Amino acid sequence: MSDTDTGTGTGTGTAQNNTRTQRPWIAPLVSTFITLPCGLFAFAVAALSAMACDSCSEAELNRFSPSYATGFNVFVLGLLLPLGLLLASWSLAWQQRNSDRRLLLALGAPVSLLLVFLLFRGLVDWP
Repeated sequence: MSDTDTGTGTGTGTAQNNTRTQRPWIAPLVSTFITLPCGLFAFAVAALSAMACDSCSEAELNRFSPSYATGFNVFVLGLLLPLGLLLASWSLAWQQRNSDRRLLLALGAPVSLLLVFLLFRGLVDWP
């Protein structure tokens, strides 16, 4: 019976998983540099989208306003998802066993931002 089978933690499998990863901060940093500016831009576009119906008729405005309010509220709450994924990618222990999880979380942040923005665009009844 090997050391990894007994659970003593001195075998090569456990030692390899608990070793510190070299440069574990690269994926979260790149994701942060992509997600935060894109999130700020998406928020500005979503906030300024209220002006899309400035010259609308009364019927179009009655249709647009409630859907925009709902869509914008969903968008603002949905921004918590990419933020949470970024925080999770930064907060994982910097060990070899977490490198795949860290990469997936870091990739998930900008992808979830795009999905939240597309959800906003789909919820609003545009004129």
